[in-house]
Amino acid sequence: MNSHRSSIPVFLISALILCLLGDVPEARSHAQSDAGTESPPQDSSETVQAPQVAWQIRLGARVGGLTSQIPRLDRVVLVPDLPTWLDEIQRWGARGTWPVLIEDDRFTPIFVRRFAPRQLVRRVSVTNALSDSPETLKALAHRIQSSFWSPPSATDDDRPIAELYRDLGWRPPGIVATDFSDPAWPAALALSMLRGQLLVDLPGEFGPPDGALDGSGFKRLNRTVNGFFESSGWSWKTLGDDLDALTLCRSLPVRVNIALPAAQRPNLSSLKTDRETPPVALTDLLCRNADGSRYAVCGWIFGSRIRSIYMAMCALFIDRDSVALVDGYDRRRGGTAYALSHAVEVLEPLSYETALFAEGPEASRTNWLPVMSGGVPADVLFVNSSGRSSFMDMTSGTRLRASDLPVLNHPLALYLIHSFSLFAPETPTTIGGRWLDRGVYAYVGSCNEPLLGAFRPASHMIRQISLFVPFIVASRLFEGEFSKPWRLVTIGDPLMLLEQPSKRPLNVLKNTFEVDEADSDVRADLVKRLRDEEPLTPDMLRDLHLLGQDDLAVGLWERRGDDVTPELAREILPVLFHKRDTRSFRDAFRRAGEPDGEPREMLWTLHGGRSSNLRSAADLSLFERNLRSTLMAQDLETLLPSIVRVRGTGSERAAIVSAMNRQPGQADMNQLKALLEKHPR
Repeated sequence: MNSHRSSIPVFLISALILCLLGDVPEARSHAQSDAGTESPPQDSSETVQAPQVAWQIRLGARVGGLTSQIPRLDRVVLVPDLPTWLDEIQRWGARGTWPVLIEDDRFTPIFVRRFAPRQLVRRVSVTNALSDSPETLKALAHRIQSSFWSPPSATDDDRPIAELYRDLGWRPPGIVATDFSDPAWPAALALSMLRGQLLVDLPGEFGPPDGALDGSGFKRLNRTVNGFFESSGWSWKTLGDDLDALTLCRSLPVRVNIALPAAQRPNLSSLKTDRETPPVALTDLLCRNADGSRYAVCGWIFGSRIRSIYMAMCALFIDRDSVALVDGYDRRRGGTAYALSHAVEVLEPLSYETALFAEGPEASRTNWLPVMSGGVPADVLFVNSSGRSSFMDMTSGTRLRASDLPVLNHPLALYLIHSFSLFAPETPTTIGGRWLDRGVYAYVGSCNEPLLGAFRPASHMIRQISLFVPFIVASRLFEGEFSKPWRLVTIGDPLMLLEQPSKRPLNVLKNTFEVDEADSDVRADLVKRLRDEEPLTPDMLRDLHLLGQDDLAVGLWERRGDDVTPELAREILPVLFHKRDTRSFRDAFRRAGEPDGEPREMLWTLHGGRSSNLRSAADLSLFERNLRSTLMAQDLETLLPSIVRVRGTGSERAAIVSAMNRQPGQADMNQLKALLEKHPR
């Protein structure tokens, strides 16, 4: 599988640390002040002189410098399986790098449409058999990484990556740890290659993402992680030295129930714990010295192979140009420094596209649903709200539930000031689990009640992000009580930057690769088929949608009139969703046979608040037939006002019993029973 050997040349590695610092004139003041107490620090109008550039910015400069020097091609390659994915990334090197995704119908469309590549390639599966032995996979991954970083003249792909880094004068910014029997290990390989990090093996069973480690389990994990840094050969014990990041790419529990020394717990009068082993976030407890001081910042990627690769590709290749804000936190409860209007003021002179969707009384479910009915119209979303793991209370007094979170129209990074949102990140009926299931690839949230002061105000965070501080690093507090191990969970690549579009130093090449005869250059092949006036097929509609040619897809669809198959109707649904054409979507959804999965998700997102205001018996029945798995009770509760309007008072129980008679899963059944209890005879 190494027939396409290519590597980055030695000259690209020189002077990476300093190459971006000329773009950060305010670096010496803002990144060294932290919101580390209950009351966030006030912004100073005077520049504070510091003896050196803050370590957070130096870290971001190292990452951004490497990114700007590795050529990137304006192409995306879609593959059917892991062996083909591994074969494709071995083509990365001096000629360029590009996103490689295992194709699916959820994450692939939103990535490709946002990236908008000049060249889109769909590969056929390679014939190479891939071993499922973790040891064999580990050896393969290390060989691929070493080949990428080896000089072009090298003949030995098996040199240790640490040896190569030293020869090149490169200081790795962090460590990526994975279990090569876990589906997320390919994400670890991609991040270690393109971030210039160390790739290490972290096997063992520690529990599922929704679970909790006990003290003994954490000590075992922590001892292993500390050992990775100790044996690395690079400095690591303080922030600002060589190794400042840890990326976990594997299934692990989100929290740890542990009794920490009193000096390592936040000590605030407003903070009370009612148990000897209060929960803390695993990503906040790892990477600390014996005295509790932090030596690195931790990020976490987990989930299916398709999703974890998608998350890595987003962090590495997606540009983050636009920022949206929704402020649903009741200011009568305090926290005026957290008002997102302050963040808007910070964003105003920057080059991000910015939109404050709602604040104060305007932050309501009624306003949220129509705005999000076609997906979140931004690359980065900041949200303030209160509530628990299954709901978000907005300022207006209305409540958002997991079922109200939208199908995404492109990848999203999320900063959510909210309690318990990541309490169960693997469960899609929770707020955090739903966001991740929909395509959020970088996420800062809490696994338990953190108190407001545990979060950095969005205005402070945005200022640091604009100065090349990585997203997850910018979310962390490094002074004060909440710099101690606590409850903020950081999901995603900890080295991911959100550079201002005007200051983004990318090295994008316009040239394309020749496509192997067996593979498809999607755009070129589609153009040829259209020019040859071939009959419209489902795959043509799918590819038009991937390429952002929605108007052309609709035109070809409408020309067919009533002469459409369920397969054609299925492929036009994403197009109609992105055009927000509710009437045509419902018609095509029926013609497609009312399919489950993404089409059903789109049906509910697209209609937003309208699903509680249906007046047509046919439309009401359509939604009743298509309650979403794991969200049946939430969907049905949304429909109940329409059910009463159309069928009369007292019809609620019959609708709930009808849903229960479909023999749903246990979780759905329990929630339906609870809903039934709200509507006694």
